[in-house]
Amino acid sequence: MSILKNNPTLERWMQSKKMKISTLSVLFVMSSSGAIAAQPSFLPLFKASEIPTLCDANLKKMHKQVKKFENKKIKNNARSSAYLAEWDNILAEASDFISPIGLYNPNRG
Repeated sequence: MSILKNNPTLERWMQSKKMKISTLSVLFVMSSSGAIAAQPSFLPLFKASEIPTLCDANLKKMHKQVKKFENKKIKNNARSSAYLAEWDNILAEASDFISPIGLYNPNRG
């Protein structure tokens, strides 16, 4: 209750949305107790002999994606969000492959 007393804006917002503290409390307890569990994430298992071939294939794929992105024509006064989202997807896809492969490096450290 002290949060609401110190923050009248929050209190007005909660009243306008007809939210109750009890609902927020239940959600907080559920999320902190693990009742809302996230899906487990698994790393891919590679055989050492597969890694060079996988790396070469992914490097070719990433090179094609970057070239395609570089060759896009950007219109004058275009919004940047679509271009940044596409670049973010390229980087995320690369990271999804690079990060697990890095774990196989015996010289990491």
